[in-house]
Amino acid sequence: MAIKDLIIFFVESAIMLIPAITEAILALAAGSVAGVAKAIEMGLARLIALVIGLFAKLIGLGGLSKKVTAIFKKIRKRVDKAVSKLLKKARNAGRKLMRKLGIGKKNDKKVTDKEIEKDLKDDPKGHKQTLQLALDEVQQIRKKDNITVEEIKEKLPKIKKKHNLKSLTLEKDNNHLYHPVATVNPSLPGPKEVEFTEAELQELNKTAILFAKQIKEKKHIELYRKNPLKYLTGKLQTGDIVESTATPGLEVLAKEGGFTLLKGVHLRFVGSSGQFIGGKQAELDFIMLGGNSVEKIVSAKLSPKQFEPKQDRKHLKHYNSIPSDLEAMREYLKYHFGGAANTYKSVNKVVVVINGTQVNLDTFKTKYLTRTPIDKIIVESVTPGPEHNQGNQLRASKGVLLDKTIELINNNL
Repeated sequence: MAIKDLIIFFVESAIMLIPAITEAILALAAGSVAGVAKAIEMGLARLIALVIGLFAKLIGLGGLSKKVTAIFKKIRKRVDKAVSKLLKKARNAGRKLMRKLGIGKKNDKKVTDKEIEKDLKDDPKGHKQTLQLALDEVQQIRKKDNITVEEIKEKLPKIKKKHNLKSLTLEKDNNHLYHPVATVNPSLPGPKEVEFTEAELQELNKTAILFAKQIKEKKHIELYRKNPLKYLTGKLQTGDIVESTATPGLEVLAKEGGFTLLKGVHLRFVGSSGQFIGGKQAELDFIMLGGNSVEKIVSAKLSPKQFEPKQDRKHLKHYNSIPSDLEAMREYLKYHFGGAANTYKSVNKVVVVINGTQVNLDTFKTKYLTRTPIDKIIVESVTPGPEHNQGNQLRASKGVLLDKTIELINNNL
């Protein structure tokens, strides 16, 4: 009879511990200390019941006595301490491994007993585990190619139902960054990961179409395909990628701030027959107008290190400094913009090109550059993420943005 009871005990133990082990693995993957603790506690509770049942059968006891219950209460504290130590070692080992793999923060501190106890106290029901699993599932969907914010939102109800959540939404914060937010009882915001809105993809695709056209015209398709990334960063204007992707977000910011957004502002020199002489000059990626003055310049750069506010102010000063007198204008252009000696002899006027429309320089100067000294105008950058303490950032990192651009170029070749 004892052998039979032992066999039944081992089989039942294995069956009852499988759910606890599964829950613990999922919780550990999600980084939920409380979830791991809850799973271990569930497994131990089931196992203890089986062990006591086995002893009862082996020695002929009909039920649990109060003394046995008291004994288990006394050793409960020791078990809790052992579990806390196990969890601390597991989390610290996990962080160490993640740092070696280049994941997580280098300055992550070791987990203390107090932190473990706080996690167990703050989340006794393992809600954080449930929330984190749901957010992880949203992030997996986000990684799909060409996924948009609108498409992600369509998939949220199914995830919400699966994890029995109170709510699951994709929200936009004050910096116009999208991130998932899930709630059971507590509210847990998801990371501000990369999502391209439809408007951003449309703008970026316009730039990709222009790049593909340039590649075809130069008969560089084979050269491009050998190393798309090298070609993109070496032979094309990568600032245009940032500029196009940033346009929808900056339009929203400008509207909310009561500004008018001007894009791709630059000077062109016009000859007597209306032809342009030379290329674009003193280009400014974005200008925000407030009332009748330039309030802010936003410079689109692929890297924050490329941002030089002095250069943007220098460009804007040309708009204000070019003389109206024809001969003085030609001398100014020759001195400041260089070129052959006879380059500017046929220049009759200078125009400002705004969103593809030409505006006379004197008109622009009188309307927008008389109220605020240029040295007082704010100059900011817009660059790819991740977030840093300089200017505005896209949600997309530099690598993700370049990869997406290459993908769109390939679609248009």
